[in-house]
Amino acid sequence: MGHQFPRAVVAATLTLGAAACGGSDGGGDPPPVLEVARGQVESGARGSTGEQSADGSQAGPTELPPPDPSAFEGAHRVVNLFAEPVGGDAGPTAIDVWGRRTFEHGPVLLAENVGFGAASGYFAAPVGSSVVIVSAGAGPDGEERAVLPDVGDTDQVTSVFTNGADPASERTSAIHEVGADLAPAPPAEGHGIVIVVAANLQAFRDELLASVGADSFFVGDGSDTCRTQRIEATGAAPAVLGTAERVELEVASGSAQVSLHAWSPRGGCDGPSILDATVDVVAGSVTTLLVSTRDGSGLSSLALPAGG
Repeated sequence: MGHQFPRAVVAATLTLGAAACGGSDGGGDPPPVLEVARGQVESGARGSTGEQSADGSQAGPTELPPPDPSAFEGAHRVVNLFAEPVGGDAGPTAIDVWGRRTFEHGPVLLAENVGFGAASGYFAAPVGSSVVIVSAGAGPDGEERAVLPDVGDTDQVTSVFTNGADPASERTSAIHEVGADLAPAPPAEGHGIVIVVAANLQAFRDELLASVGADSFFVGDGSDTCRTQRIEATGAAPAVLGTAERVELEVASGSAQVSLHAWSPRGGCDGPSILDATVDVVAGSVTTLLVSTRDGSGLSSLALPAGG
């Protein structure tokens, strides 16, 4: 079993309540990939395989070497928003992220003890290793709860671990912040991008209908006006959060208000807000606003700036 070593977890937690404001964290750009990888390897873990002795009994472990830091790439972080289904016998559980062992090197612990409503720091991963989420403390051979996508050397990705449409199911959703292929197109000068993500709302539709009167939402600006979505520039109709997984906005830099309003056939954001969040928008950068629920009794928000 690989030796576990601590990884920093960003102090980003959900603001709870039916009318909550999302917090955000600074911290600047992610450190260079090679620097991150060296730290992970120096702090980190070697895998082991058992060898048989001459009499056939199991001998002590044979250590595999750690991965070469030069073989790490990408900048990846994980947010844990998996909520125990209503009626379950346990609360939301913390998670670890491991780079699995290969034939050449041992496993590496990439993020540790990320609790519900928290985000890990950015980490790089060794090329060729499967990067998996397991329950906290389960170790590198623990039961796989989700597999993270490959992240290229120039990519910066936030993966959200959460419930699927079936509350008992688990999935990840990748938000590409920086990268040539899947990241959002650059905003206009003096503007940043806000991606509003409905993390696990589909898993608690019935509970949300009972508690806040809606399970899908229009995205407003904190007053009685819906925010113009980037998709509308193509002539498409604006997306509805909850029906759509995410809504992409282009917002002037500075402090911005984002509000959620119950969907109705007549449309509009002039009804009461169900959730209000304040987002610090940085010109030319991406901020992700995650909207989730712990048990369906209300909505919470978590704002994560790219590089924070």
